[in-house]
Amino acid sequence: SRLRTAAMRVFVNNVDTYVGNALCADLRRMSPDIDNKIFGTVKGKISRGKIPPSVKRIVARTVPKTVVKTVASCRLITYDLHDADLEEVEFVLKALKLTDIEQPTTLVLISSVMVWANTRKDYEEKPKGEDEEEEEEDEENPKPKVMWPKVLTDNDFHRRTPSAKFDAWKTLETLCLSLNSKNNLSAYVVCAGILYGSGEHVLHDMFKAAWLSQQSHRIIGPGNNYIPMVHVRDVARLVKHLAEDTFPECPEYLVCVDHSSTTQAEVVQGIVNHVCDPYAVQHIAPAEAITAEDVDVLTLDLRFQPSECIYQPEMDAEIAEDMPTPLFTWWSKNGLLANMDVVASEFCRWRNLRPIRTLLCGPPASGKSFLSGKVAECFNVPHITVKAVVEEYMADFHMWQDVEGELKGGQYEITKEFKESLEEAPPPARLDSKWLSAFFQHKLSSNVCKYRGFVLDGYPRTYADAEALFMQKIPTEGEDEEDEVQKELNTAICPEHIVVLQCQDALCIQRIHAMAEDEVAGTHDNEEGFKRRNQAYSQANLIEDGSPVLWTFFEERQIPVCKLQSTGIRDDASPGSTEFNAIRIHIEREGRPYNYLKSDREFNAHQEVVAKSVEDEADAKARAEEEEALRLQEAARKARQEEERARLKQIAESERELLEAQSAPLRSYLMQYVVPTLTNGLVEVCKVMPDDPIDYLAEYLFAHAQEVPTGEV
Repeated sequence: SRLRTAAMRVFVNNVDTYVGNALCADLRRMSPDIDNKIFGTVKGKISRGKIPPSVKRIVARTVPKTVVKTVASCRLITYDLHDADLEEVEFVLKALKLTDIEQPTTLVLISSVMVWANTRKDYEEKPKGEDEEEEEEDEENPKPKVMWPKVLTDNDFHRRTPSAKFDAWKTLETLCLSLNSKNNLSAYVVCAGILYGSGEHVLHDMFKAAWLSQQSHRIIGPGNNYIPMVHVRDVARLVKHLAEDTFPECPEYLVCVDHSSTTQAEVVQGIVNHVCDPYAVQHIAPAEAITAEDVDVLTLDLRFQPSECIYQPEMDAEIAEDMPTPLFTWWSKNGLLANMDVVASEFCRWRNLRPIRTLLCGPPASGKSFLSGKVAECFNVPHITVKAVVEEYMADFHMWQDVEGELKGGQYEITKEFKESLEEAPPPARLDSKWLSAFFQHKLSSNVCKYRGFVLDGYPRTYADAEALFMQKIPTEGEDEEDEVQKELNTAICPEHIVVLQCQDALCIQRIHAMAEDEVAGTHDNEEGFKRRNQAYSQANLIEDGSPVLWTFFEERQIPVCKLQSTGIRDDASPGSTEFNAIRIHIEREGRPYNYLKSDREFNAHQEVVAKSVEDEADAKARAEEEEALRLQEAARKARQEEERARLKQIAESERELLEAQSAPLRSYLMQYVVPTLTNGLVEVCKVMPDDPIDYLAEYLFAHAQEVPTGEV
């Protein structure tokens, strides 16, 4: 081992990238008292990363000779292919081959298991785990054997076959290893598994979607393919050990993967189960995922054993005691799933994702529900109300009744006790504080509230409620039943931002009267309900007899409380009200979290869009009402016209019937006495065909008029 007594000059390519940040964190010093001098290049706007403060100087790429000169002057040179310009790496490696190295130098090229993607694989039967029960096999219908890829090691690196996308990576690996023929230069290739941790890289979109509770995760194919993985900090630690030359025997080609054997389905479902409310991830066919990003990573099917210098197999405790202390200390030896708590916390810390845990309290109808909704929308956190929590718990409770044994600890006990209380009597209209505290503890302990936070609205209402909800029993061993139970604040669910709204009763009543009827229907938002609720609130929080009030609970624990005078005015079109801005400033008093939130400009633009949308909706509603009124007027006019036409038609029909009735005797006379003679006259005219038919017919009628019997007329 080379003893480092002075600061080492270290070159890190692209210090502002994912791997670059991890390398700078581990390489900033080789010993507690000596800081290294780190030089490096940056990727710039493309990476959107930060330059670590440990970097002494940034080397510009504009003059390649300067880059090569700086690289050659360093005792540790690291290049990461994940975010590198491959042509630049090739140029530097070839330049180093032609450069005289004057001091012992270590060159580390960080590659990926993707260079092995198309390597021919052999399969073997997967052994059964300790938790899998031995089942008798059915000779007639034997179960198919579960197969998995045989383990590859660094000794197999000559067999590695990349996909077309990673051909250039393999070429650079070979070029790097060829530099070992030079004096004073030790070149290594670190073949890293799929990287995770420290804010994520490949798995970022999965963690982001889970953090935002977006059910967009997909498993490609059956998901039983094995993905070799490693924490990025373990890669950085290996590079540090190579620089210190602490390994007695170390191959030139090293495989750096953790000790897990994890399938694609386990990775995706594990992230979902741990970061958001669990749901069954959908499987899709490989053809559907052809355009998805990193599909080649997710469909990789390889298993590796870490290189011997970092491989630490599990062994019995007695044997482990006799073994020397390992040279390599793992950051995440057992893999992503086994260290999901740590990895998820790293993701939140590196991405500046902080849970926004807020409580809004105040008298009824003071506007706390409206403001709670706006705050929850602004900070993208759940708006938690009593009604929603009770309904959700009751829905889950009915599913739990048949699987009580799967519930853990107090959740099982409280569920069992609540079930027994329901058997004795139906659930009351207002649940006891004991049950509400249990329901809220269950909700606030969910993954969504743990990582994103919440806005509590309507509970707790009193100091006693806050104690029951936010205090937890301190676990002690060998305690007696007579001993006083010791409790401590449950910081995991206790809100950090407390807002107390203060509003005069007259303004609250005025606000209730201003509510629309559809908002008030079926609720206690009426004058009678206000008096009942306001009396309970006043007795608990406004009596000046020295008894603690709700916000006293938080003040006693040095949690800042913001008291606001509420106007009680609600304006849906103006979410940027004075009260809202004051609450936002209170929440952001220690800095605005990233939390995938909109910037101030985006937020203001969004509010303008919302306001315009509300205004347009109101205008559209007014136009629709006006059009409806015109339509009703037109319909009424047409109805009146139809009614008038029907009346005139009925009058004409009546006159016709009357005329027919009056003309009936005349018609009978003509048919009996006139028509027969007239008919004969017309026949005679047709026979004779006189020059003047009219005169002839008149003479005929006069001549035969006397033929009609006088008695019949």
